Amino acid sequence: MRKNTDREFLEYLHERMLWKIVNRKEFNNWINRVEDGLSWENVLKDFTNSSIFHLRVGEIITSVVGQNQ
Repeated sequence: MRKNTDREFLEYLHERMLWKIVNRKEFNNWINRVEDGLSWENVLKDFTNSSIFHLRVGEIITSVVGQNQ
């Protein structure tokens, strides 16, 4: 994965981890943060700590085990 560009890496994360298409402003924010020195490791940490990621994981769990579990 490291041979990819920063843009390709971020597009991969959004497509695979967040399952959504991002708006241009949000995507550019991530690009700017990486260009300002945010490491890919910290990008992954930020993604997995994001509210949208937790929402998506919760949706998956609910779809598998149901809401009353």
